Amino acid sequence: MASFYWINTKGDQVGPIDETNAIGLVKTGMIGGETLVWSEGMANWAPAKSAPVLADYFRVAPPPPPHAARPAADATFVQSVHRAPASGVETYLPAADGAAPLHSEADAWGLFWRIIVVVIGSLLIIPSPWTSTMYNRYLAVTTKTPEGNAMGFDGRPGDIWWVFVLLGLCQWIGALSRFADRPVAVLSPLGSLLSIFLSYLVLRWFVAKIRPDGQTLAFKGGFWGYIGYILLMCLAVITIIGWAWVLKFFLAWVCRNIEGPVRFEFRGTGWGILWRFFVAGVVSSVLVTIPWMMAWIVRWTVSQIFAAPARA
Repeated sequence: MASFYWINTKGDQVGPIDETNAIGLVKTGMIGGETLVWSEGMANWAPAKSAPVLADYFRVAPPPPPHAARPAADATFVQSVHRAPASGVETYLPAADGAAPLHSEADAWGLFWRIIVVVIGSLLIIPSPWTSTMYNRYLAVTTKTPEGNAMGFDGRPGDIWWVFVLLGLCQWIGALSRFADRPVAVLSPLGSLLSIFLSYLVLRWFVAKIRPDGQTLAFKGGFWGYIGYILLMCLAVITIIGWAWVLKFFLAWVCRNIEGPVRFEFRGTGWGILWRFFVAGVVSSVLVTIPWMMAWIVRWTVSQIFAAPARA
C-alpha cells in the first residue's frame, strides 16, 4: 500500500499517511483536487486529482436512483482510527456523510495544573489575561484536526484583557456578597449576569483565534441564545439528569454557529454525557484521580465534534 505526502493550506508538507487515510482526507475535502501530493512511483508532486489511486475519487459519480433507501442514521457515525507507522500521527477516516472527528491529546497533569493556575490568576485578577490565554491556547493546540494537525491559536493576553479582569472581579463580588449587608448582597445576581455575558465574549474570542489548518473561523451565535441555554441548564439541574441533554443541545448549538471554511457538528448524546460525568464524579471522590477524570471528559467531548468542509 502506497504512502502519501501532501501540502496543506499553510504550505507545509504533511505525511506520510497511508493510502486509506489519504482517500479519507479526499472524501472530507481536506485534500482537494488541486492539493499537491506525492507518493512512491511519482516523479514529481502533482495535483491529487491526477495522482494514482486518488484520481478515481475526483470523478463525478451518478446521482442515486430515484426513491433509493437512505442508510440508517447510525451508519453515518461509523469511524476508524489509523496510525501512520512512519510519522506516528493518528488520522481519522470520515463517516459516511463526509465528516470526521476531532481528537484531543490533552494530558491529565498538563490540563490540571493549568486549571489551577487559571483559578489562582482569576483570584489575583491582574494575571488573569495571561493565565486564561495560556489555558485556552493549551486546549486549542492539543486538539487535532481529522488529518492529525494541531489547531493553531493566535490569541494574546491583550486581546480582551478587560474581560478576564472583570470575570475575576465578578468572582470576588459573588464571594463578598455572601457576607455583606442586604444592599451589597444585591450585587451578587448582577455579578452573575455580568459573568454570563463575559463568558460569551470569551467564547467568541476563542473561536475567532483558533486556526484549523490555518483557516479563520467566527462564532455567530447570539447572546440571547447563549444566556437561554445557561439559564435552562440551571433549571435542568433540578431534574437531576436533564442537565446532560441541555448540555448536549448547547454544545450542538455552539458548533452549529461556528462559521468558516470548516463546519462543525457535535454528535455526543445526553446519555453519553450523563454516565461519563457520573463515573467521573464517583471516581474523583478519590482525589488523586481528578486530573485523569478531567482529561477523560475533555478528550471524549472533543472526539464527539465532527468537522467537514463548509457547504457552498
